Amino acid sequence: MKYKVIINEDVTKFVENLTNIPIKRKIANAIIALGNNPRPASCKKLKGKLTDYYRIRTGNYRVLYTIADKILLITVIKIAHSKDVYR
Repeated sequence: MKYKVIINEDVTKFVENLTNIPIKRKIANAIIALGNNPRPASCKKLKGKLTDYYRIRTGNYRVLYTIADKILLITVIKIAHSKDVYR
């Protein structure tokens, strides 16, 4: 099953503003890979206020996203440096 990946506008702007090309590519590849496997081995379901979210690590950055299994949809909500992502 192939999931459709929707990326929040703020996420798109964040990735476009990254100056480190290898990191930008790594993040883009990780997001694309979510379409084939929304729960890779490296993902983690979050707890507390963010209980509906999952996260994957890409270097020092975290990608937060939700999964709607019934309609095969992944929504990337936020990407940020690991020190800032949960604020």
